[in-house]
Amino acid sequence: ASIERGSKQIRVAIADVQSELIRFRKVMGEEISQIPPEKVRMKELIEDIVPTLPKRRTSSVKVEVECIKDFEAMVTRAFFPNVLVNLLKNAYLHGAATEMKIAIDGSKREVRIRDNGRGIAHNILPSIFKFRFTTGGEINEGIGLALVKLILKASSTKIDCISKQGEGSFTEFVMTFPPLP
Repeated sequence: ASIERGSKQIRVAIADVQSELIRFRKVMGEEISQIPPEKVRMKELIEDIVPTLPKRRTSSVKVEVECIKDFEAMVTRAFFPNVLVNLLKNAYLHGAATEMKIAIDGSKREVRIRDNGRGIAHNILPSIFKFRFTTGGEINEGIGLALVKLILKASSTKIDCISKQGEGSFTEFVMTFPPLP
């Protein structure tokens, strides 16, 4: 009887956590969408953020910024650093990356973030932006890349991921910004 009671308490606790995570996702989506995007120069924005990236990651991962052609875009500036932090964290923790290159290409209105990590399995790629999806075990909540997608969606920016495993492995996130109004 006490095992059944304990099992029921665990199920209730898990349901509570799941409910709280769903509420968190909703609140984050609403919070992000309430802050109006502002016009920024992409090169300046990224060069301002890179030095503020967590040192415990950037000391292990060489981060390089290349500007092919600068451009202006509308972004939710207050949340945009979270995009780079989450992509860097995933490259370091899950991909064991040692290098990350951020390429700004205004002619395509793209920012490409490519790392030299071990890559993401082809069958997992379609799920990486889903809320609560994780390959990182119990420690990870599967919130980071879902949050990245929410932040970018608030400014109508699209994000895709290309990855290769094995020899020459890499992961590349491509953010495509809409034309300015």
